[in-house]
Amino acid sequence: ALPIYIISGISVAGVCIGTMALIIVLSAFNGLSDLVQSLYNSFDSDISITIKQGKTFDPNSTEIQSLKKIEGLAYYSEIIEGNALLKYNNKQCVATIKGVSNDYKKMSGFDSLTREGNFNLEKNNIVIGKGISYVLQTGPNSVFTPISIYAPKRGNANSINPEDGLNELKVYPSGIFSINDEFDYKYVFMSIAKARELLDYTTEVTSIELSLKSGVDKAQIQQQIGSLLGKNYEIKNREQQNALLYKTLKSEKLWTFIILVFIL
Repeated sequence: ALPIYIISGISVAGVCIGTMALIIVLSAFNGLSDLVQSLYNSFDSDISITIKQGKTFDPNSTEIQSLKKIEGLAYYSEIIEGNALLKYNNKQCVATIKGVSNDYKKMSGFDSLTREGNFNLEKNNIVIGKGISYVLQTGPNSVFTPISIYAPKRGNANSINPEDGLNELKVYPSGIFSINDEFDYKYVFMSIAKARELLDYTTEVTSIELSLKSGVDKAQIQQQIGSLLGKNYEIKNREQQNALLYKTLKSEKLWTFIILVFIL
């Protein structure tokens, strides 16, 4: 028979290995969760404001302008979004145009997400996702042939000639960003002025995105914004903008812990 101290040593070693495995797996999972969240955080703002009824709203209204006076606000960016068709040579794809104002670059993490070229939206420059770049076979080096972007004109559905119902914009990619396939195959960034020209808007926006200063109480500011704007607007923090993602990460972490404890 084995001595007691050997049996005790084997038992202690078994518990140590199981505990070590639990800690390592959970630490790795936490690191992966933090990485996923950091990628989404580079795209999503601290606070996103949209209208509940309809698609667009006026950013020059008194209640929206009052947002700029909120203490703790770092950056304020107007956003206009809409779908469009991109054509380059004999290739084409449908994408979501996201027109952003000047503060967007400062409030987002796109300097770190731009893999080729740079995040330059001046003049006729755009920044496209890696997936769209792959589909169209174009990038920052394609400076001789522009990308043609087509979007329907609003209120011109009865035109006999289909071409009369489309706005066309010729642009050049200044950079390529990469987050994940959900974003890389979907978004094209351009200045809000060019996006309004393409999508047939004047001063309207589809959303307002806010970045808050570090150290402030974000929940309190979100509640303050809700009081300022009233019930007509939907105010979401970063977690609420990706509710399914955060719920999935939390549930996966919980079940991983339960399964490993059971094995241990």
